[in-house]
Amino acid sequence: MKTTGSRLMNYAKDNGDYLSITLSCIDTPHNLKPIADVFVIYKVNWHNLSDRLPHFDELPPDVVS
Repeated sequence: MKTTGSRLMNYAKDNGDYLSITLSCIDTPHNLKPIADVFVIYKVNWHNLSDRLPHFDELPPDVVS
């Protein structure tokens, strides 16, 4: 049997404070706030990025993918 899946989170390589969680896996109320936009080179044309967040074409260099 073949199984497939996708990552639900990413950690910083140095076990620092960075943790990326796929928002679709959270099903309870939360007060999380975004800290960056990642993979922006793949975004759809109609999505506008926030000027208040840093943008990365891919994952930031210190994040394990």
